[in-house]
Amino acid sequence: MPGWEKAGLPLKRENAIPLVEIPPLSTSQLQARLNDAYLLDVRIKAIYEEGHIKGSHNIPIHLVTSRFQEIPAGKSIVVIDVQGNPNWMPIGWFLKSKG
Repeated sequence: MPGWEKAGLPLKRENAIPLVEIPPLSTSQLQARLNDAYLLDVRIKAIYEEGHIKGSHNIPIHLVTSRFQEIPAGKSIVVIDVQGNPNWMPIGWFLKSKG
C-alpha cells in the first residue's frame, strides 16, 4: 500500500473504479436491440452452454480484460450475467475505458 499511495494512486474504491451505469433491459427492450448490439455473455462457459441468447458472444468475466480486443469498439454492448444486474461490476468501466 505505501508504494501505491506514494505513486498517487487512489485508495478509496469509489475513486478507483468509477461507477458506469449499466441500465437493466426488459425482454422487449432486449428484443429491439438484438440486431444492433453486441451481446456479451460474461457467464462461465459451462453455464453459457446450458442455454444462451442466439448470437451472443461468451467471454467469461475473468477473461474480458485479456480478450477485450474481440469486443467491437464503438458499438452498444449488452452485458449478460448470471444475476441479471451487472451494475456493481467494473466491467462497465473497463469497457468504457476501451471505447
